[in-house]
Amino acid sequence: MLAMPKILKQILIFLAGITISLFVCFGVYALLTYTPTPSFFEGVSRRISGFFTPARNKLERISPPIGVMIENELLARPFQKGLSEAARVYEAPTEGGITRFLAIFPQDKLPEKMGPIRSARAYFLDWMSEFKGMYIHVGGHADALKRLVRENNVFNVDQFVYDKYFRRENLDKTALEHTMFTRRVWIEKLMMDEKWFWTPPAHIFNFPVKKIYDNAPTATKIKLDFGLLTYNVSYEYDATSGKYMRFQAKRPHIDTQNQKQIAAGTIVVQKVKWVSNGDAKGSISINTISDGVATVFQDGYAIKATWKKESLGTPTKFFDAITGEEIPLYNSPIWIEVMRDFNSFTYE
Repeated sequence: MLAMPKILKQILIFLAGITISLFVCFGVYALLTYTPTPSFFEGVSRRISGFFTPARNKLERISPPIGVMIENELLARPFQKGLSEAARVYEAPTEGGITRFLAIFPQDKLPEKMGPIRSARAYFLDWMSEFKGMYIHVGGHADALKRLVRENNVFNVDQFVYDKYFRRENLDKTALEHTMFTRRVWIEKLMMDEKWFWTPPAHIFNFPVKKIYDNAPTATKIKLDFGLLTYNVSYEYDATSGKYMRFQAKRPHIDTQNQKQIAAGTIVVQKVKWVSNGDAKGSISINTISDGVATVFQDGYAIKATWKKESLGTPTKFFDAITGEEIPLYNSPIWIEVMRDFNSFTYE
């Protein structure tokens, strides 16, 4: 066999190098300029439990959902901001039967301001762990803080650690504990500073399909008794918008950031087992990794249901009490009303 001339070898190596370089350049250019089709992300954003959203930079990323502990004490209500823009909200009792919110937002749909922000509780951490997202709070109960250090299920954003991304407001109008807020621009900067990157849990990619339960009883008015008159909640269904308008202590519940009445597309009343922690503050623990009964309200209907959460990282699922099929929660915003087993609710 004739040997290949040296000059020919050099030419072939040079051409191969150019070809590889072109492939690399085009690949990098594609990554930097790629924009997903709107229909894909619109479809994913409808998966409210997923919060699968693109980050705001050229190199496409998947950004985590952001959960914020927002308080509901009477003195805090005139200053509540962000609740009307949350994709999912958990309302659950804390000390003395006072309820508190875990409001969860897609990263690309954060409101301008969120708060007043309060402390963490372990059961709220359980729900946030289903999304493995960012958990924003100001300190917390001892068991929650221990778990936040020990576990790696969320991005732990404690104001005591990340103080520069928080500010106090309304100091001349209310008590100090009702004055902590954060803003969209600060949270976006925090994410860029920390270079956090979200790996979505597998269940995020299960998209709900709309199903009308027109064989279920109608429910246009819902009343929730949390045990304190000033914390009782009601909803009234607006057929035009397909939303349930929220009332608290018999008054429209207003988000003071935009002066809009808070509305829910889906309401889930989830009954849970609980125990008192026996401390001086009257704190409680809620058994979230368990099962129980629930009622799902969508499209003006009340669907008798059961719920089940198998482990910390798996989602809480809701099932039709008659057929056993999982109920798709497709109409956002979704409000999960967590009630102790002795609290009551009615609808008509």
